[in-house]
Amino acid sequence: MKKVAFVCVHNSCRSQISEALGKYLASDVFESYSAGSETKPHINADAI
Repeated sequence: MKKVAFVCVHNSCRSQISEALGKYLASDVFESYSAGSETKPHINADAI
């Protein structure tokens, strides 16, 4: 199965949401992961 990484700068909101949507909507098509180029220690509250 293909693996897809959703990357944003801090890996604290957008990529987290994208990973969750990928898992929810397309888990039968690809594996979803999130990443960031400048990670933050906490997930943004907006992502939760």
